[in-house]
Amino acid sequence: MVRYQRGRLTAATGLLAIALSCVGTEVGNPQDAEVSLEFQGVVASSSTALTLASGIELREAWFVFEEIEIKGGADCDEEAETEFAGVNVVDFISGAQYPGYDLSLIEPGSYCQVNLHIESFEIDDLPRQAPSELADLTILIRGQRSDGKHFELSTGSGEALVLEGAFELMAGREKLFVAFAVNQWLLEEELNEAEGDEMIYINSDDNPEIFAEFIGRLESTALLLRDENQDGVLQPSEVDAPLARGR
Repeated sequence: MVRYQRGRLTAATGLLAIALSCVGTEVGNPQDAEVSLEFQGVVASSSTALTLASGIELREAWFVFEEIEIKGGADCDEEAETEFAGVNVVDFISGAQYPGYDLSLIEPGSYCQVNLHIESFEIDDLPRQAPSELADLTILIRGQRSDGKHFELSTGSGEALVLEGAFELMAGREKLFVAFAVNQWLLEEELNEAEGDEMIYINSDDNPEIFAEFIGRLESTALLLRDENQDGVLQPSEVDAPLARGR
């Protein structure tokens, strides 16, 4: 049986969920929606790695976020747009996030889109807890193939990941997750063809075909999910009912 549990690696689900840091602990105005987005992983086998059914193991999956935007209107017919700005560094495997977003209250109502902006920064502009390897990078993924050979995927290119779908935010507490179907990021047959000596590097210069496939699939693997019972644990029924999907 597949279990989805906060901050634990419990089953080879092929799904990696995040949320983006919490706001306060009290609901002030009942007319507001207090939306909580805290980073967390839902993965497999240990607290330090995600093992997919293909045998690919992911040890780190760092993303550098510049901002998040949530657009109002069921059909994006409103000008209302809520932005959460500031550099935020996240490892989807361990759930580490530095420093996290301090979200302000969002009005209840209809929404249509979530935009996740990832961007590169110099080391001095990154949170002090961020790994130094993230300087000038937007994504850094490390792991190993099923045969044990290590790989590293990296890019410094900015990306805007757009998740679309009409959804409602209710008054009171809301806990949302962004999840990635990580078993679609790097396919076993592709990695098995990758070239490299001691280490397989995947970027715009090394193994560029595999890199291009990863970038091309990234947005489409993203989901916006609601934690219906507010327990911080993603249930299969919650995963199967996304509020929005990557284009």
